[in-house]
Amino acid sequence: MDSQGFISLIPPLIALGLALWKRRIIPALLIGGLIGALVMADNKWVFIVNYLEKVIQVAGDRGNLQLILFGILVGGLIRLMETAGGFKGMIRLLEQLNIRAKRPVFLLTWAIGLLMILENYSNIMVNGTTVGSLYDKLGIPRTKMAYFLHSISINWVAIIMFNSWGAFYMTLLAGQGISDPFRVVATAMPLNFYCIASLLMVALTMIFGWNLGKIAGGEPEKMEEKLTEIDDNQKIYSGIGKRDYLLVVVPVVVLVGTMMISLFATGNG
Repeated sequence: MDSQGFISLIPPLIALGLALWKRRIIPALLIGGLIGALVMADNKWVFIVNYLEKVIQVAGDRGNLQLILFGILVGGLIRLMETAGGFKGMIRLLEQLNIRAKRPVFLLTWAIGLLMILENYSNIMVNGTTVGSLYDKLGIPRTKMAYFLHSISINWVAIIMFNSWGAFYMTLLAGQGISDPFRVVATAMPLNFYCIASLLMVALTMIFGWNLGKIAGGEPEKMEEKLTEIDDNQKIYSGIGKRDYLLVVVPVVVLVGTMMISLFATGNG
């Protein structure tokens, strides 16, 4: 097939534009792929059929299917913990500790961020839901909290091999015929300078109180607004038991422990 030249840039640009506009990643990718299939097709009348065949082929790949199922199961677990009141219980526990200094809150942000190694979206969700009220209480702008959570979750999860990111790296290498993808990824991780530098920048910002760019311009969200966001009409502590925080702690510990045991037991991740 001949090179499409500049036209080949149209599908990814449309997918990116739709993702930024509608904030819906999967539909944007599907539409971008459909347009790409139209551009690449020799027979324009059957490009949809060819596109669907490619989608089924890619989704049916063992490695890709594992990644899809992993995301679905982890997302379901996070939703279950939220519905059961685990996040609210965690917030209540932290409120009872009566934390009045920034350093313990920053340490807690790091602790939760480093513990949630499975996937960056769940990392942000659990961490943000847990420490958000503490940032509001101490008057720390939400823009700064967003910077901390995003940088810690993305960069920490990206340099951990025992999660979906590590599986994705090794799947790409295996597809290129690399005989020992695990060793290659393990050797390359210390060279991930961007992630390491980003984590270091977060730590320095916390230690020295730097306000870089626009993160100093945000306003701390009022607790009343946060309560409305978490639950439309319910107060945050209504119907919460004293130990409901265990509905977050126990599933996360079990999930991480089970994953690590499975990796070592099977030897093939």
